[in-house]
Amino acid sequence: TSTVSVPSSSRKVKVSDVADITRGDEVPVMGTSEVDLATATYIRLMHCEPAPEAEPSGDQLSVLSDILKTSGSCYVDLAIWGPHGIRIAKAMKLNGLILTPAGERTHQEFNGPPDYGHWAACFRVFMTAMVMLGVCSPPHLLAYAEMIGKFAKRYGQACWAVIYQVETRFRREQM
Repeated sequence: TSTVSVPSSSRKVKVSDVADITRGDEVPVMGTSEVDLATATYIRLMHCEPAPEAEPSGDQLSVLSDILKTSGSCYVDLAIWGPHGIRIAKAMKLNGLILTPAGERTHQEFNGPPDYGHWAACFRVFMTAMVMLGVCSPPHLLAYAEMIGKFAKRYGQACWAVIYQVETRFRREQM
């Protein structure tokens, strides 16, 4: 008996369109069999199928998988990464106070989820993808999301811009 290997898709996706606007490279999109295997991993670890609003697109899963393999990082920009894949393609904007290098606060607009609710929806897709790829334990991701939620509740919308900046920096540099 022989098995037939299904090759990956020959289509490519730009990393900057899906996960990180600072990267100009393209990565191959996973084939159906690879996505099915990732879904099976999620089901095995979480004992359920991913919720539709939390399921990453094939493009998102492919890009995150490549980022993990090539950089050892798991950073995705939550201004462009989120539910329903391509429908979030236009980056979200966030207004708020930020700290300048001189330690002063200034009001600025930049890319990012405008509030904790939007952040949580985007992070949930990230969390699902990380579990699907088998690279992080679900309890760690759930605890991280809960911690950010506590900060958002404790300090409120007035401090969301600072919370998001710190959270982004942590995911980019430490996670």
